[in-house]
Amino acid sequence: MKLTRRSKRFITILLTAAMVIGSCFTVFASEQTTTASGSYYEPTILVTVPGTATFYLNPAKVEISANDPDTGANVTLSGQIASPAYVISSSTNCALKAKVGIKNKASGVTLVASAPASGTSKWACVSFRMDSDKAKITSGSTASVNKVLSDNEDTASYTLAKSDGSTPTKAYFGFNGTVAAEPDPAWKATDAITTTLKFTFLPTATN
Repeated sequence: MKLTRRSKRFITILLTAAMVIGSCFTVFASEQTTTASGSYYEPTILVTVPGTATFYLNPAKVEISANDPDTGANVTLSGQIASPAYVISSSTNCALKAKVGIKNKASGVTLVASAPASGTSKWACVSFRMDSDKAKITSGSTASVNKVLSDNEDTASYTLAKSDGSTPTKAYFGFNGTVAAEPDPAWKATDAITTTLKFTFLPTATN
């Protein structure tokens, strides 16, 4: 077919338009890099623990007036091991595993694992208790932690629940047990048990 000059010009325009349209759809690959780093997030542990605690060797089960460490109210203690319930409070935004190191020193009295069936020796069977239920510390109910004191160093563990941020989570600890009622020789003022509790708190996912 013979092309006239006008036809040639029209074909050229079409080819040019086709090239322009084709170039509008050309995509060039672009490579981007993201570097992600993971680092340990250490929660702020906010825990209040009593600096001192007291329990009484009370063979005659005398009623002892004491202050409730949690509320400040007056309470009456009457067990052979008489102890108020001491409070540990946590405002930490995760659960905490409390590890408790227990070290005892007895003077004038022997620590035993269970009450002897007979005899006149001066003994004490004392347990360290810990629970979220305050009543279980001083009653005969089974507490979450019930560790009998001995001459050897010991450990116990307890999990404090996560705080909601407005109300602290509370756990209670104290002592319970029995002692020789009428030993020979008799009880005297220098008979004592000193217990050192070392609390270590670690973040945990267990609630």
